[in-house]
Amino acid sequence: MAVDKPAIEPVGILLITFTEKGSHSSEKERTKERNEITAYVRGAGGQCQLFQTPGTVYDFVSLVTGVSSVAALFELLALIESGGNVKAQLLLGSDKSVPSHRPFKG
Repeated sequence: MAVDKPAIEPVGILLITFTEKGSHSSEKERTKERNEITAYVRGAGGQCQLFQTPGTVYDFVSLVTGVSSVAALFELLALIESGGNVKAQLLLGSDKSVPSHRPFKG
């Protein structure tokens, strides 16, 4: 079944950090969780990219595009945190680019 795309597609930027539990989880557990999350995103009509960010405040940043709704992004956030291995913050955006602008003159 095809997912209808809204006029403006929501974009999710997830800022992800390991919890104490997650910092001790096995690679097998982490891979299983990533596969579940990827399957959810694909099922919602989207795709995601995960970037490791060593030496920063966050352990990972994930970019999620093409999902069917903002509600799907919040459901994704709940799924990501459901295992207790990570905490995530969701920043919402849209697929529309910012038009060219003149520099601010103050």
